[in-house]
Amino acid sequence: MNTTITACTMDCPDACSLVVDRREDGCIKLRGNPDSPFTSGFTCPKIKAHIKRLAHPARGLPSGRIRVAVLTRGAIVLGVGALALSAGRLTLLLAPLAFAYAAFFSVQQRIPVVARPPLLNAVFLVIPCFAGLLRGYGPVPSLLVLGAFFWLSAVGQDYAHAVHGEGESHPEVLTVARAWGPRRTAVVGLGCYVVALAVGSSLVVLRPTDGWRMLPYLFGLVLCFVALAPLLVQLIIEPCRKRARPLYVGGVVFFLVPSVLLGLEAVLGI
Repeated sequence: MNTTITACTMDCPDACSLVVDRREDGCIKLRGNPDSPFTSGFTCPKIKAHIKRLAHPARGLPSGRIRVAVLTRGAIVLGVGALALSAGRLTLLLAPLAFAYAAFFSVQQRIPVVARPPLLNAVFLVIPCFAGLLRGYGPVPSLLVLGAFFWLSAVGQDYAHAVHGEGESHPEVLTVARAWGPRRTAVVGLGCYVVALAVGSSLVVLRPTDGWRMLPYLFGLVLCFVALAPLLVQLIIEPCRKRARPLYVGGVVFFLVPSVLLGLEAVLGI
């Protein structure tokens, strides 16, 4: 356990001395410093509820660092700004996405927690088609498949890195791992990645004329899955935050590396 001596920065002049205990699993305990000659371990009600407030689901993201209201207003501003600054094709694509996110965050608390990752990441289903429209293409099958690959990868990432063990999350906050159980959540995350691998590999079948030029993409996709699979299996065996944390970056790499290789093939023709 890592212990740090700090002070309160709330809106009063007392600056009470505080002790922050951080466990290896990331859980934090905040208490008054009994060794302080001025405050002698005292904490006001605001500090007593501070950790609970940080972990409250109304703050929005799983990390609890961004409020839902901020996300909603930001999405609305982005949508209005896109409409005000231009009337081009890009605006017609960005504005609906921004307003869709604003609608999602405004009703997020009414959506079952297990259904939020698929809905939150639904934008990935349409990003490739939007990019194709910007370049003058229609909704061709390969772009639809690529969108499904992005979406499944993002949903798998959200489920996997949201896993936590018993006592590693605030007891009053409903998480996916608490609703489904940590092991089941990890299994669902692995299942999403397996399906994403199959969907991503089908691009090779949909683009037979590209031949060997699709091989770097397929190699990168399989290699990323082979690197990620042992982490997911370990998470199923031992569901805890320590095992789940690497999957946040690992999930991004899973769809980023194949996408970069696919982009190089499209732009450079390699």
